[in-house]
Amino acid sequence: MPISPKTWRWLALIGVVGIAAAVRCWRLDTAVLTHDEAFSWRLTQYPVGELCVRTGQDVHPPVYYLVLKSWDRACGDSVWAMRGLSVVFGVAAVLLVYALCFEALRQFAPPDGRPAVMRAGALMAALLVALSSGQVDASRNARMYALGVLLAGASAWLLLRACRAGEGRWSWWAAYGVAAALFCYTHNYAFFTLFGQALFVAALLLRRGQTPSRSQIVCGFGYAALLAFILYWPWLPVLLEQMRQVKENYWMAQPDTQILEKTLFTWATGLVYEAELISRLWLALLALAVGFAMLGCPRPALFFLLPALSPIALSTTLSLASGRSIFHEHLFVFGQYFLIGLWAVVWAALPGWLERAALAVVLVGVAASGLAVNLENRPPVAPPIVDAAQYLKEAAQPGDELWTGSPWELNQWRYYLHQAGVSDIKVRCRHSFPGKGHMV
Repeated sequence: MPISPKTWRWLALIGVVGIAAAVRCWRLDTAVLTHDEAFSWRLTQYPVGELCVRTGQDVHPPVYYLVLKSWDRACGDSVWAMRGLSVVFGVAAVLLVYALCFEALRQFAPPDGRPAVMRAGALMAALLVALSSGQVDASRNARMYALGVLLAGASAWLLLRACRAGEGRWSWWAAYGVAAALFCYTHNYAFFTLFGQALFVAALLLRRGQTPSRSQIVCGFGYAALLAFILYWPWLPVLLEQMRQVKENYWMAQPDTQILEKTLFTWATGLVYEAELISRLWLALLALAVGFAMLGCPRPALFFLLPALSPIALSTTLSLASGRSIFHEHLFVFGQYFLIGLWAVVWAALPGWLERAALAVVLVGVAASGLAVNLENRPPVAPPIVDAAQYLKEAAQPGDELWTGSPWELNQWRYYLHQAGVSDIKVRCRHSFPGKGHMV
C-alpha cells in the first residue's frame, strides 16, 4: 500500500524534530556551566518573592527563572536537567515554525498559492531552525533565550489566527495579548520583536480593502495591546530602573559598520565571519531574496521581515542615541527565528521545483556547515571544575573557604560544589563592586 503525501509530510517533520533533538542533546553536559547559567541556577535557590526581587536588580525579567525553578523541583538541577529545559523549548520552536510558516503563507499568499509548496517551504524552515547554530546555542543554554524564541513564535502564530478569526476572534486576541505579556516577562528584547509585529498590523490595515475587517483588526489588536499592558504593568517600574542601571553600568561595545557587518553575517548564516567579500556576497544574496519575496508574496514577506529586522534596527538606534550600547549578537536570536521563516516565503515565491531544490541545498548546506563547526568545539569530557569540586569534597576541612579571582566565578563554584555534595565551604571573591546591577 503506497504511503500518502500526508504521511510523508508527518514522517519528514518527525525526522526534522529528531535531528533538532539530537544536535541539541549532543554533549549537552560536557561544556562548563557558564557564569550566566550558574546565575540562573543561583536564582532558583531563593523563594519566589526573593527570586523576583533579585531578578529586578539584574537586567532581565523573572518568568524564565520561575519556570526553571519549577522544572528543577521536578527534574533536578544537574547540567543535563537545567539545559534540558531549553532543549524542550528549542524542539518545540522547530514544530512551531512549521505551523507558523504554513499559516502565514496560507493566509496571505496569492489566491493561486499551492498547498504542497507552502508545506514544503514550512518544512524547510523547520529544518533550518533545527540546524541553525544560533538557535541550537539558545537551546543548549540554561538561559531564557529558547523560551523567548518559543514565545516569539507563539505570539506571531496567535496574531495570524486572530487576524483571520471570525466569531471567536476575541479569544484569539486575548491569547495573543497574554503571549505578548509573557514574552516581555521573559526578555526585554521582546519589545523590539512585538514592535515589528505591530508594524505588520499597520501595514496590513493600509493594504486591506474591506472596512469591517479593518475595524475588527484595529479593535482586536488594541484590546490585545491593552491586555498585555495591564499584565505587564506591575513590572514596568522595575524595567525603568533596569534601564537606568544599564545606562550607568553596561559594558557592550557601540555598534559600528564593522560590528554590524560581522553580526549580520553570523546572524544570517550561522557561519563564523572570516572575509569581507564572502560576507558582502551573502548579504547581497539575502537582500535579493527579500526583494524577490516582497514582489511575489508581499504580505507574508513583511510578516517575517519586520520582526526579523526590528531588534537589530532598534537596538542600534537606541545604542547610538543613548551612548550606551545594548547591541550584542546573541540578543538577536528572536529576530533570527523570523529570518528563517522568511526563507519559507522566498521558497514559495520561486517558480519551480528546480529553483527550490537549489535554494534548499544552499541554505541547508550553510546552516549545517556552521553547526558542524559549533558542535566540533564542544568538549568531549566533563570540565576540570567537576574533578576540582570532587577533590575539595574529599580534602577540605570544616570552616575552609574558597576564594575566587573574579565575581564571574562565584556561582560557578557554588554550583559545582553543590553538585559534588559540598555544603560546608564558603565561596568568596577577592573583589567587591559597589552598588547593584548585572556585574554585581
